[in-house]
This record gives sequence, structure tokens and C-alpha cells, in this order.
Amino acid sequence: MSKQFEHSLTEAHEAFNRDHQALRETLMKALPKSPSRPRPPGPAVRLWRLVGGRTSTARMARTAAAAAAVIVAVMAGTRWFGAPLDGVSTAFASMRKAVEAAPLVHELLYTTHDDGKEYDTEKWYYFQSRKVVSKYSVTGKCFKISSLDYNTMNNVVYDPNSDLVRISYRLDVHTDGLPPSAWSIVDRRVQDFDRQGASVVRRKGMYEATAVDMYSFCIPSNFRGDKVEAELLVDSATHLPIVYTRKAWACDGRLRFDQIIQFDFPEDGPHDIYDLGVPQSTAVVYDSVSKKLLEKKISLLAERDACQEQDQEIYRLKEGQVLKHVVPALVESRARVRAIDRLLDELKSGATPQEHPGDLQEDYAILQWDGGLTRRPIGVFPGEISLKTALERIAGLSRFEYHIADGLSAIKIPGDWVVRKDTPKEQLIGAFEKAVQQYSQENIRFDQYAIERDVIVVSGSFRLTPLAGTYECSRIHVFSDKLDVDERGGGGSGSLDSFIRGLGDIVLNQHVIGEVENSAAIEVRYGWHESGYLWRITDKTEKSRKLDMLLANLARQTGLKFERQRRLVNVLFVHGQ
Repeated sequence: MSKQFEHSLTEAHEAFNRDHQALRETLMKALPKSPSRPRPPGPAVRLWRLVGGRTSTARMARTAAAAAAVIVAVMAGTRWFGAPLDGVSTAFASMRKAVEAAPLVHELLYTTHDDGKEYDTEKWYYFQSRKVVSKYSVTGKCFKISSLDYNTMNNVVYDPNSDLVRISYRLDVHTDGLPPSAWSIVDRRVQDFDRQGASVVRRKGMYEATAVDMYSFCIPSNFRGDKVEAELLVDSATHLPIVYTRKAWACDGRLRFDQIIQFDFPEDGPHDIYDLGVPQSTAVVYDSVSKKLLEKKISLLAERDACQEQDQEIYRLKEGQVLKHVVPALVESRARVRAIDRLLDELKSGATPQEHPGDLQEDYAILQWDGGLTRRPIGVFPGEISLKTALERIAGLSRFEYHIADGLSAIKIPGDWVVRKDTPKEQLIGAFEKAVQQYSQENIRFDQYAIERDVIVVSGSFRLTPLAGTYECSRIHVFSDKLDVDERGGGGSGSLDSFIRGLGDIVLNQHVIGEVENSAAIEVRYGWHESGYLWRITDKTEKSRKLDMLLANLARQTGLKFERQRRLVNVLFVHGQ
């Protein structure tokens, strides 16, 4: 825990214990009250004004965080969107420098979801003092005005319905939750567009007598199967974004999301809820319990930091090392981190956390190393891990790619495993063989043999084409001649690589080989339908006919090729001497 945060917390505790009037005086700043802002028009009218209707000149000077995010992607060229666009690199550098230096950002978000309600949010981010002042409205009615100090986590909230001001300490927000600069707000949106593979088109145009660069973005199908379109207008002279709009349609054509975001950078703004019009005579309620809970949270965070630092050393992979087995005696600190996370979750609800006896039980995990331990395990399992499970979860083998000799399947190895990210299967298998031999003290060998088999080969470039006539058109639906009306057949989500493995292991009972580039990085959702479980069919002719139907259905949805072939494939045999 940083000294600065501990010092800030001490100051907060002293302020918390002052009397009612003294604390109120601290919260009220002697600044001019912000003028009231007229309620924005509905989404349709707002969009019309922004693309060609009447809009004030002042609005043209505003920038949008999301707009800036998109312009980063455009101007960065090859990093995100392929071929660079002419004449934008210099403008990008100038805009980034100006946005990064802004001490205050005023953000306006006008959002409509498919529930038909209008959600308007207005925020002032003070990066130097690390404070956010906010106002929230639904369909024109204010339901909350708040200020949050990220140094002390002191939270002041006005509820118009109860006409009360509540002062407490936030437990559900991390002290690092505030972006360190305006550019941080921008960057996370850039990464979102990058992950979803957005395409971009640039053209010139005019906007209220101002020459603009117009950037249009399109994601034909995101991870939910939604079509996403966005447009950004940028002043060609100043290189500052003017307005950004974003819409998302579900695969059935329904408008799911409609948002307009604007930003400006004023010299000053409201510093507390009273600057936003909250009556100074409003009754104040102090939450003294949250102070004690925050102290408990800080203590838990400090303990978790210490455990995680210890884990970084215990689980560290050396240069060139791709796999490590961490024996049970050394996994206690990670178990304690898990227990602390559970206590922190309980704190978010405002309840006093209670230690649970089962928190330190020996549940082991497969963890990933990417210069450090990644936050989430690849897999968690009770007790020891079997050879079968390890080969599938550590090396990523399908059950058709290995064979374990009788008598060896019972071998289980307790403890955690650390896997270096993006390591080829062959290297992982070799490292796993050495770890098994070292732990079991038995002469176990891993040998690969080429065997001729009937297989299905998946290749090509993935592009989801949503399927109509069934539940959740954003999924890949695995079926032959009949579609289910619901999820009775099961399904899941994960990488395209894991989907291809599951296709063979779960529904077809046949070796399926994936040859799709970057398949481990493509996230998909899928559903198994009853007619897709071809392993249940005993008649070979009927099974072959329905397999052709199933593969054709998959090809139409994914844009991939699913070919039946006969090949020599490598199979790993695990056997004794």
C-alpha cells in the first residue's frame, strides 16, 4: 500500500470525525455555481442535429473520449487497422499531446438502450486532485448527483427522491479506478475496437462551414453477433474530434445501443455536489460503518499484495522455461489470495467479512505466465490433476491426440502448474513429460506415432454470419437437420480453438483438426443442438449424411471450410518402459 494512500486515508478519518457543520463546510466550495444545462433532445433529434441540423458553434469545439479513442486507431495506422491513412500521423500526435495534458475533462454521454429509456451522464474528471463529480439522469429525470475522491474513497451522494445527502467510503471501487489522464479513457476504447477487428473508411466533408475528416467504422459482427457502426467528425484544421456517434444492432435487426459522446476541456468546473445545484440545507447522513470496513479492506489489500509478491517469485518462469510444477507445500499463499478475494467481495455488499474454514482447502490451478501471472487461471480443479486432464488443459490436446496406457491413468499429481503463454504443444508436452517423471519417480515415456485416420479439417478465415430461426443468433449453432428452440443441447463460449476441439470431443466423437490462423485469439459463443450429437447415431449411412449437413451448416455460419479427409496424424502415447 503506498505511503500517499495511507496518508490520505488518515486525513480522511480525521475529516470523518468532525462535526456535521464542519464537514459540510469542507464539502462546499466557494465557486460560482455551474449554469443549468437544458435537457438534451431525444436520440433521433440529437443525431439529426449532429449530422446536418442546427448545432451550436460551441458544440463543435467539444471532443469525445470514444471519438478520440477511435482517432487513435485510425492514426496509428498499421498497429490496429492495417494500411496507414495519409496525412493523419502529425494530427494524431498533436491531439494526443493536448488531450494528455488536460487537467479537467467534462464528459457528456447520451445513451439509449433497447429498453427505450434515455440515459444521460455528465462527469467532470479532475486528474490532478483525483476526483470525479457526476450527475445521472434517466429519461430527463435526475436520480443521482455524486462526487468521489479517489485519494480517500470519500463518496458524497445526493438522492433527489429522498432529498438526502449520504457521505460514506466506497468499498466497491479500487483506488486506481480513476484513469490517470484523459488519454487513459481514450486508450481502452481503442483496444476494444482493435479486439473486434473494426474496419475504417476515411473521407472529406463539410460540417457547418467547417472542413472535416469523416471516419466511418464498422464491425459486421462483434462477440455478441451485433453489427456496430460508428462515425467520427474531426476538424481538419485543428485535428480535434467534433462529435462521435455509435450504434449497435442485434442480429435480428433490432437497435440495441445508440450513443453520442461529447467532451470539452474547461478551465474549471463543479468541485462538489453543491456546485451542481444540491440545496445546502439538505439533510446529511453519515455512514460511520463504511469507515471501519474501508480500514478492513486496506488491511486485506496489503496482505493480498504481500501474498501476490511472494507468488511472483514462487511461480516465476525462468528464461526459456515453458512449464513449471509448483508442489502443494508452496501453494498456500495463492490459496490465501483466493480467500482474501472472497472477503473483498463480501465487503462490496457492505457486510462485515467473515473468514471461512474452507478458504484454504487444496484446490489447485493451471496458471498462465506472460511476464507475470495472469489474473485468471486457465483451469481450477479439486485435488490432484490426472494425466488425462493435464494433457488436455496444459498442452491443449483433444482426446483423439493422445492415448494413455492401462495402469497409468490413475497417476495424479497435486499442486499448481504454470504455463508460458503461446508455447507450442510440442514444447509443453516435452516439459510435462519431465515433470511427470520427476514427480512420480516412474519410468514413464511420451512417444508420438503417425496413425492414419478419418478426420475433419477446419480452415479458412472466420467471419460469423448470424443464423435466424433459433435462440441467440449471435452463437455458432451446431446442428444437422433440426434446430432446438432453446439451450437444451448445451453450449458455451471460449476461443475458436476450444470450439473446434469440443466439436470433435463432445458432439461428433471424431478427430477434428483446426488449421485456422489465430484461432486461439478469436472468441466465440456456441450452442450444441440435439441433432448435432452424431455420436449417438449407429447407422453409418445415416451418420454420414447428417455429418455432411452439419458441416455445411457450420460453413455457412462461420465462413470456414469443414472438409472430410483421411490423413496421417500424430498421436501421443503415454506408456511405461
